[in-house]
Amino acid sequence: MTPDALVAAVERHPRVAVAHVPTRIEALDNLGADLGISLCVKRDDCTGIGFGGNKVRQLEFYFGAALQEGADTVLITGAVQSNFARAAAAIAGKLDMECHIQLEERVPQTSSLYRNNGNVLLDRLLGANIHRFPEGENETAA
Repeated sequence: MTPDALVAAVERHPRVAVAHVPTRIEALDNLGADLGISLCVKRDDCTGIGFGGNKVRQLEFYFGAALQEGADTVLITGAVQSNFARAAAAIAGKLDMECHIQLEERVPQTSSLYRNNGNVLLDRLLGANIHRFPEGENETAA
């Protein structure tokens, strides 16, 4: 597939632009010198919304499709400390959409701190409605 064909294929899908792109490429001079090579890293943590990350790029397409369908609410599924769910909650808030997060408790015997802080706390602060599913990844039970 040619680069132009790839761009055309991507552009056929609805997308909402929320990421701060392109992100910079940063030289890792010290590590590169230790390894005897020129070494750089792509800074996808700088995509902006919801503390960045590559998940924002994927969510641009999911939210684009949701908006094209006229949706005002999104339902996201993920593990208790899901970065994907956190990014989705941030994007939903930016787009004034209601966000419901189905948190699957995949890690056995966790503390209350694990289940209620970190990304879960951020999900709530970003306005998401949290639904817990102790069955973990059992989609039928959820």
